[in-house]
Amino acid sequence: MADNAFSKFKSSVNRGIATISVKTSSSLEKSKLKTHMDSLKNEIQKQYFEIGEMAYNLWLNKDPDNSALIAKFEDIKAKQTTITELSAQLESIDERDNQILGTKTEKPVAAGYTC
Repeated sequence: MADNAFSKFKSSVNRGIATISVKTSSSLEKSKLKTHMDSLKNEIQKQYFEIGEMAYNLWLNKDPDNSALIAKFEDIKAKQTTITELSAQLESIDERDNQILGTKTEKPVAAGYTC
């Protein structure tokens, strides 16, 4: 009987250690991804400001060459695509953790409003 209790205790401790290990590793991964996403979002905000200045100067100088603006737009679009990909990676980390730990989280369903 003591062996059975010890076995259960040992199993419980092993599960706890595995859970901590998975969650710690995942937290680090997710933190890096979120930091990268925040950095990209900040860069996009700076580019929006630069675009405004550039557009104003083009208008002020009646300069029809907007190729510099187009390059900024394309760079912003690329950064937004990267953010979308990083967001998908965040979701996949959560899914992977749920599979490893045997947990399942329900995604919230948006409540419909009727008038």
